[in-house]
Amino acid sequence: MVVETVTRASVDSRTPWARIVLAGPLALICSIAMLGGTLVWLPPGAGGVNHIVLPIVLYPAIWSGLFFYACFDRRLWRSYIVVIGLLLLHLTLIAMERAGSNT
Repeated sequence: MVVETVTRASVDSRTPWARIVLAGPLALICSIAMLGGTLVWLPPGAGGVNHIVLPIVLYPAIWSGLFFYACFDRRLWRSYIVVIGLLLLHLTLIAMERAGSNT
C-alpha cells in the first residue's frame, strides 16, 4: 500500500510574515487612527465628553476586532484592503478636521 501526500504549492513562505505584519503593527496603527477619527464622526453627548470617552473605552474592542479579522480571514489581500481602507479613511477624517480647525 502506497500513501501519497499532496503538498500545496500555493502556500508561500512570505504568507505567515505578511499576516503577522497585518495583524500586528498595521492593526495597531489602524486602531489608533480609528481612535482619533472617531472623535470626528461621533456626536458629542449631553455632557460633552462622550465623544472622547467612548472611543477610549471601545479601543480594545476595535483593536481586537481588527487583529482577529486579520488572523482569521481566508483571503489575505482582502484583509489588507479592509485594514488599509479603514486607516486611510480615518486619517482623511483627521486631516480634514485639522485643516478645518486652522481657519
